[in-house]
Amino acid sequence: MTVGPTVLGLRPRAAAESAPARVRSVRGAAFTLGALAVLVGFAGAWVPSAWGDEAATMSGALRDLPALLRLTTQVDAVHGVYYAVAHGWLALTGESVVALRLLSALAVGAAVAGTVVLADRLASRRVAVVAGLVLLALPRMTWAATEGRSAALATALAVWTTVALVSAVGAPRSRWRWVVYGALVAAGTCTWMLLALLPAAHLVGLLWWRRSWRALVAPAVAVVAGWCVAAPFLLVAVGQRGQVGWIPAPGLRTLRQVGLDQWFGTTPWSALPLALVCWSLVAVGVVTHLRRGVGAGGVVPLAAAWLVLPPLAAIAWSVVASPLYVPKYLAFTAPALALLVAVGVDALARDRARLVGVTAVVVLLAAPAWYEERTPTAKDRSDWADVADAVRAGAATGDAVVFSDLHDADGRVRVPARAIAVAYPGAFVGLRDVTRDPVAAAEGRLWDLSVPVSDAGRELAAVDRVWWVVDHRAGVQGAQREDLERLGFHVVSVDEQTSADVVLLEREG
Repeated sequence: MTVGPTVLGLRPRAAAESAPARVRSVRGAAFTLGALAVLVGFAGAWVPSAWGDEAATMSGALRDLPALLRLTTQVDAVHGVYYAVAHGWLALTGESVVALRLLSALAVGAAVAGTVVLADRLASRRVAVVAGLVLLALPRMTWAATEGRSAALATALAVWTTVALVSAVGAPRSRWRWVVYGALVAAGTCTWMLLALLPAAHLVGLLWWRRSWRALVAPAVAVVAGWCVAAPFLLVAVGQRGQVGWIPAPGLRTLRQVGLDQWFGTTPWSALPLALVCWSLVAVGVVTHLRRGVGAGGVVPLAAAWLVLPPLAAIAWSVVASPLYVPKYLAFTAPALALLVAVGVDALARDRARLVGVTAVVVLLAAPAWYEERTPTAKDRSDWADVADAVRAGAATGDAVVFSDLHDADGRVRVPARAIAVAYPGAFVGLRDVTRDPVAAAEGRLWDLSVPVSDAGRELAAVDRVWWVVDHRAGVQGAQREDLERLGFHVVSVDEQTSADVVLLEREG
């Protein structure tokens, strides 16, 4: 079935609509594009291997709520609300990384639908439809749809918080609308800490749009109330900043990250053409707004502040305090970019044919990144699915498994190899994890610890085969192998993968 312009709400500006008909039309366009975003986002999402961040989500989400509370208060408050949402979701869908990615695809669909509603209220149906199509195609959003983390949910909250703001501005005497907006500010901040920057951008955008300090009184009260509600969370999260100690300080690469990686992907040959076209359209949209002067509408002021201020604030904090800026952490600004691109398309293409053509160019330029994000090793070059398959293919119930640590390129411990079993539990069913020290849930840690192989002699005495999952760069050497050999095991086979080797050892004799 072909979705045509009329179905999506692209009709001549002169066409008059009654209020109920307009509402139905907007809802239809929002639902259609939101559903399309879910399909585009989830298609192929099962292909990439899971990686460390998604294993962390599984580790947190699969705990009972008291254990999850301990985790968030100790080390991972910034993801606590998302873990709780994922906990309920996995209880319904089953425990898998693919199910987490489906949740993210649905959140991207909600973000796209909200963007359509927002653009329709602030600009026009044409801008709304183009913004929805651009957003569902942007590489940052198609990536978020395949990521079992909070980026997609944070983006959906950012969009609908902005919708609530615009709704309240349109009915300033309706106190309950401001209550809803303040509640969403609090919810968003508690879901993703950097969303605390969004309402500040809202205030700046409102001042630009309305040109009146009085227009900021009600939203400022709602924002402060929302921040106050979220303050305990913020204090805990800031106290855990050691969790992001791996983030590098800003440098020359930050320019590329802001201009390219932030929204368009990390492969220059595919990201650069899309970035050039989108930034050109943003410039057209902003210049057109400035030329129209006072009364030109709120879509450009709100979207521009939303797009620019959160990344600038994150970079400034990284310079004066501690490194915080990571492009994916600002995924929630992607709808603002889509809105500005759509305004530029609308300004350039006054007839329908040109509108469709320019929008199609943007969508087609984004297609290579969509494909790249759905290759087997797309996530941090992880091949954990292959490692899990190697274990699944040969292991038998009652065999033992021993995990080593996995390291990053600098030699620092990234995650324990046991995280592979957290991400792919089905591959390790029936195996005896003889070195596992199950302290994570009780002590509020993200991962269980490991005891030395030499301390697991009693458990190993009861098995004849051991599957050793070891960092590939270790070259199947090290203390664990020496201990296993002293306990009477010898290497039978080595299945080499990029991230980890799967080594089978059997008891001699």
